[in-house]
Amino acid sequence: MGRPEHAARLLLTHMGALETLTHDDHVMLGELPAPLGPLFVWLERELHEHGPRPWAALREGLRGHESEEAAHRIMTGDHAETATEADPRELRAELRGLLDLMLRERIQVLQREAIAAAASDPAALQRWRALEERRRDLDSRLKSNRAL
Repeated sequence: MGRPEHAARLLLTHMGALETLTHDDHVMLGELPAPLGPLFVWLERELHEHGPRPWAALREGLRGHESEEAAHRIMTGDHAETATEADPRELRAELRGLLDLMLRERIQVLQREAIAAAASDPAALQRWRALEERRRDLDSRLKSNRAL
């Protein structure tokens, strides 16, 4: 199971953790390819409409949704039971670590795109510099979290 699937399992199990995500987290998760991107968008909409709900209620709400099968697969995997029993603080820390790693990968992709565009777009190098600053901040956070 990859990082996006792991994040989906944590959020399907503890939907309220969505409220702790940053704007960048929401954008990144929503832009993931189907079926995960649409699943995260649906989950966020459900949170705003109904508040945090348990997996059983989410499962019912997913009936007929394009991400239904993926959500069932994620929630019936080997680690599904441990996610439901996790301490909420540990879960949020685990989720934050996953999202930080995913954000780092996304920033690297955006940096490569900025470098590729630099020959024809003078603003591309400025975007690369801003992304580099974000990546360094994220690396510092990741490093300090590993030390804990």
